[in-house]
Amino acid sequence: MNEFWQRTITALFLCIILAICCYVNPWVSSLIIVSILGYILAVEWPQFKAWPLTLVYPVFPFMLLIVLNQSGYRHILCFFACITFAHDCGAYIIGRKYGRHKICPTVSPGKSWEGFFGGCCIAFAVAVFIIYNRSIKVGSLVISLQNLPLYVLMSNGIALLGDIFESYLKRHAGIKDSGSILPGHGGLLDRLDSLLFVTVGLSIFLLMVQ
Repeated sequence: MNEFWQRTITALFLCIILAICCYVNPWVSSLIIVSILGYILAVEWPQFKAWPLTLVYPVFPFMLLIVLNQSGYRHILCFFACITFAHDCGAYIIGRKYGRHKICPTVSPGKSWEGFFGGCCIAFAVAVFIIYNRSIKVGSLVISLQNLPLYVLMSNGIALLGDIFESYLKRHAGIKDSGSILPGHGGLLDRLDSLLFVTVGLSIFLLMVQ
């Protein structure tokens, strides 16, 4: 089985896991998140040789993920998790076929501007599907179809920073992937790096609009 189909099948599996985390009891999904963090710290993180960063990354973003999941903002977290994952998938598919202009070739040579903006289009389509005929309230602000492109672009931009940051850590440690548990994708941290940065950005945003 080639890499494309490996990644596709694994992505479908991850979609199911994400749906489960969004719809089950918050305590169940929080337990899943804690289990993922435990696995990353025990199996994947030691390869990075960056123990001084551990509390800042990845522990702190994971703690924010659990706090948001247990709060009244859980639906907002699920919304941004969905569009972040959609962007990751879209960026890979479009970047693989049309990517020509590299974003940061010395750190993450696989990332291209074509893939990034293509992923933004996929993420926007998923976001429209989620909030069609409804809006999401965030404190005094509202995420609606009118301002949706701005939120998608901002969250995907933060997701890109998360991706590049982990790529920098991997390059510094001399490893290609954080692990091999996800066929075609690498490790769990390889798939969650974008979401961890988006979670931090979302937490700051929610504090600002209260």
